[in-house]
Amino acid sequence: MEGKTQEAVAAAAGMSVRTARSWQHGPLPSEGRTSRAWRTRPDSFASIWSEAVEPLLQRDPERALQATTVLEWLEERYTGRFSPAQLRTLQRRLRDWRALHGPEQEVFFPQVHPPGREAQLDFTDAGELRVTIAGQPFTHLFFEFILSHSGWRWAGPAFGETFEALQQGLQGALWGLRLPRALRKLDNFDFLVLDDLGICPKEPRSRRSCSH
Repeated sequence: MEGKTQEAVAAAAGMSVRTARSWQHGPLPSEGRTSRAWRTRPDSFASIWSEAVEPLLQRDPERALQATTVLEWLEERYTGRFSPAQLRTLQRRLRDWRALHGPEQEVFFPQVHPPGREAQLDFTDAGELRVTIAGQPFTHLFFEFILSHSGWRWAGPAFGETFEALQQGLQGALWGLRLPRALRKLDNFDFLVLDDLGICPKEPRSRRSCSH
């Protein structure tokens, strides 16, 4: 409000002239705030934590116990001392205790499956289907190819878990994907990673290559 008196500015902002003058020559309200390191209210759970709550948490390695359940139990055991308004405080106490004293959490590494780069291969015994031809049992396996990202599948009959059956089934799947020339390198089994025009084994065994 350039060009106006302090009185006019204070009146427009709904404050006193003294407050307007202090803001003009001193720090802003947000600049004058300091972080506090003390509690604004006493911890209601401190006196009963070690005798009542901590034993419950020690018997809960799966971390299934919820703060709402603990608070309801405390309200019944210590009548009049706790209320639902203290739920947020108890949730923070449970979180902090588990972080410092709880069992270690299992670490999970997320698996990323880029589109068109990884596939799972497997042979499945088809005997339980009881397929017959001219009354005779048709003994065979199923070769199955599954793209890890999209779940696209291809399956075909096989007559043994052999390298030749694997090669034939894989070539059929690649034809289904319209990638007939994608087969460059084969390991014995465990082909999981498609690398552009190549297939890289996840766990190399007796290496064997094919060129087309």
